[in-house]
Amino acid sequence: MVPSSDLVVAVADDSEMLQVLWQGWFQSFYGIELAMVAEDGAELVAWLDGQLLDLAVVDQSVAGEGFSVIRQLRELAPAAVLVVISGAIDEAGAIRAGADLALDKADGPSVLEAAMELASERRSALERADEEGSERG
Repeated sequence: MVPSSDLVVAVADDSEMLQVLWQGWFQSFYGIELAMVAEDGAELVAWLDGQLLDLAVVDQSVAGEGFSVIRQLRELAPAAVLVVISGAIDEAGAIRAGADLALDKADGPSVLEAAMELASERRSALERADEEGSERG
């Protein structure tokens, strides 16, 4: 399945250089305009309040004490695919906090393709469920 270009994707990374790289990668390869590029996790959480989110990529350095940002994102957007990235990833901590994936930055952005496919599949499943619900009600 090719990731849908209408996915709502947000990135939180404290590196301006990486913010630009993420924007370019999502736009160039998938035609996805990032809905939010945050400098820290708190900014992303504040933005998310009331917004639709399919996929969030969060640098471990801005994920908060004990991955508190991931816990908040999971609560606010339970169906979103949450990915924590880092050069020295605490995979177990990220997964325990509610991340779907914990990835090493050294692997490059292409490792996110599976996360994008999962986000597309979740979005499609939710849309089908909404359509079935409206047909019944």
